[in-house]
Amino acid sequence: MNEVLDEARQLEKLQELETVVRNGFRQFLEVGRALAEIREGGFYKAEGYHSFSTYVRSKFNYNPAYCSYLINTSEMIHRLEALEDDSIVLPTTEAQCKALAPLIRKEEISDHSIDRIRQVLARVREEETRPSAKAIRNAIAELYPETLPPEKDPDEFNEKVFGNSLNTICAQMRNIREDDLRHFFADQSRAEQKEHFISEIRKLLLLLEA
Repeated sequence: MNEVLDEARQLEKLQELETVVRNGFRQFLEVGRALAEIREGGFYKAEGYHSFSTYVRSKFNYNPAYCSYLINTSEMIHRLEALEDDSIVLPTTEAQCKALAPLIRKEEISDHSIDRIRQVLARVREEETRPSAKAIRNAIAELYPETLPPEKDPDEFNEKVFGNSLNTICAQMRNIREDDLRHFFADQSRAEQKEHFISEIRKLLLLLEA
């Protein structure tokens, strides 16, 4: 009896949490629709902003590219819902929408892009009941591999990542006292850490000299 009650409580809790997830996804789409209306209606000009990009950076600290992603994703779901196509299962999470991003990243939502997305979701439906992010990525790789970014060489120097890492290191080092460094290098139990630290500093110097 207790086991039945426990299962019922777990199912009730699961349904409660799933409602939160679904509502969060709908809010995510509503943000995209609101941004689209602000951009298309030029409402940002009412507060003296000359461009939508400046407005979203200043008002919400949003990257304009991220705003375009939100707007496109919201429009994508709206267009897919209008199809009323039983051969596909609509995305229900932001992760699934992100998996579809290669098909809408650099263009406004068009009939062509919607058709490609429909084909991807139809292929996923053949394999799975729900369109998981992994299944969507696999279907895109099979049907539209040209939309995926090229694989990066793990040994290739990434200037942006290096710059971000260097900024982080510098910010952290400003909080390190001289006594802390002296104690660190005097601690005989940290030989391996010291060796790694020195090795990384040498790599950094070589990159800066290149």
